[in-house]
Amino acid sequence: MSAIDDGADGEANSDDLNGLVAKSRISLDVLAAADAIQARSRDDADRYAFAANAALPMQKQIHTLVHGSQDLIQVIVEANARLRAGSEAARNYLLAFYLKLRAETARIDNPGATELAEHIEYLQGLGIASRTAGELAIYLLELENVEAQPFDKADEVDLRKSLMTDKFLIGALTRTTIENLADFHWHEDHCVYRISGNHACDMSLYESGRTVKCDAARVTFSATGRNIVWAVADSGIDGNHPHFRKHGNLDLPSSLEHQDLTGDDAPLVDENGHGTHVAGVIAGETCRVPPGGICGSPDFAAQDLAVRKMQQGKRGLGNAEPVSVDVIAGLAPECKLMSLKVVSPREGVRAGDLVAAIGYIRKVNSGDHLQIHGLNISLGYLFDPEWFAAGHSPLCKEVNRLVKEGVVVVVAAGNGGYGMVQKHDRKQERATHLGTISDPGNAELAITVGSVHRDSPHTFGVSYFSGKGPTADGRMKPDLVAPGERIVSASPHDVANGDVATFCERSGTSMAAPHVSGCIAAFLSTRQEFVGQPEVVKRIFKKSTTDIGRQPEFQGAGLVDVMRALQLKRF
Repeated sequence: MSAIDDGADGEANSDDLNGLVAKSRISLDVLAAADAIQARSRDDADRYAFAANAALPMQKQIHTLVHGSQDLIQVIVEANARLRAGSEAARNYLLAFYLKLRAETARIDNPGATELAEHIEYLQGLGIASRTAGELAIYLLELENVEAQPFDKADEVDLRKSLMTDKFLIGALTRTTIENLADFHWHEDHCVYRISGNHACDMSLYESGRTVKCDAARVTFSATGRNIVWAVADSGIDGNHPHFRKHGNLDLPSSLEHQDLTGDDAPLVDENGHGTHVAGVIAGETCRVPPGGICGSPDFAAQDLAVRKMQQGKRGLGNAEPVSVDVIAGLAPECKLMSLKVVSPREGVRAGDLVAAIGYIRKVNSGDHLQIHGLNISLGYLFDPEWFAAGHSPLCKEVNRLVKEGVVVVVAAGNGGYGMVQKHDRKQERATHLGTISDPGNAELAITVGSVHRDSPHTFGVSYFSGKGPTADGRMKPDLVAPGERIVSASPHDVANGDVATFCERSGTSMAAPHVSGCIAAFLSTRQEFVGQPEVVKRIFKKSTTDIGRQPEFQGAGLVDVMRALQLKRF
């Protein structure tokens, strides 16, 4: 989408705008009267003091986050939910201050226009959709004669990502701006609740499908993922790959659109390959035309299937080699996939990008029925206790909010479960590490997934690299485990290869998470009564796992088993 949208397009209706102006003025008058006659309670005073101190962790670590020639620091600013007008209004005031500063150097010269129309025209020129521009213009109008300004001309706020959320401002700010915002008041209240670092995130199949019994579930229960939509927040999905052609996995309902949050407007292009691989584990199906026959419709079949395999002791993948299998399928072959591209080929991905992606899902699902049923996040960053308690980062809190609104969120546990330790003689050696779950895997309501061997989990157990529990505050994670070693799935398609469909092997909890996403999509397509009940779904899948005989800090509840989940009677 080219415009920063809140779900409405087209020209702003003048009656609607007049109503918004009237509504805004009335609410401001009420607030002013209330402020004049009400004294703050002791609780309020304590709350305001906490809000002012919420930025202190940022100040403490500010020297480690300096970015760029102008010392811009990547941050997520969380608006104060206890502002009388609410957190979204607090965020919009912050955006209005920032936009006002920008407007001073980019004023539109339109003598015949009213101030409100001039503001709207300016905002639409920034790519903001009409309705949102009309709402923000009211805030700008209120600030017309206000001298206070917490922002600096060097600041770079990402308007599109910020407006996808309802209470966050995402961008790169100067140290001075951060210090200003830490104690910035509006209507005698703090606008900012917390400022946190916008952490950089890391990217944390024909055999593995049998391991979790998805093949049996398709035959027995027709659990194919039909009528389920699963979002993939990753590096994009290759829209040209034959794997997604047969079932039209990337053909979304008219009310939904793939989104590129990197600014390139190419959600179905995957320069990295990680997102395509993850998506191919969840859904899709590629058939090779066998000698003397066809696999389904010839329009949807590839002449050959080739796999690039991991090389022992070497980085990277080997050359693509033909394989003898006739079909490679995702775990829920007919599930629809929504690409939420958050990984930039130039700048990687940050926590704020995932916060914005979650905000988009929440807005799309705000109507009468759930349109997006699940979200897979195979990205994350190491938990840092100096910033937040485990599970309380902005990203973890947004994951929990999304689950409470009916969406299943499946997250990779991270690949930090093995590393170096220092012995008493100061020598280092390799060892398994507990307490290595990555964010947002620490989110309480997320389904956090560790990794096991793709076809012999009882023999080889939990992968050495898989993030291990418990969380820093003592909760048991991961929730369960799934195949994550040498997983075969779709690789970005090279059109020069013609009808050869290319796949590759990848390892990591990034590959384990989509196994669980695919299993749940298959489950929901058959058990529609559990759509919109992610906490019940999590309970079902944890109770129906297979114990592989490892410690719960390693395996969680056990190995995912979709057949058992479909047959579970008590949960």
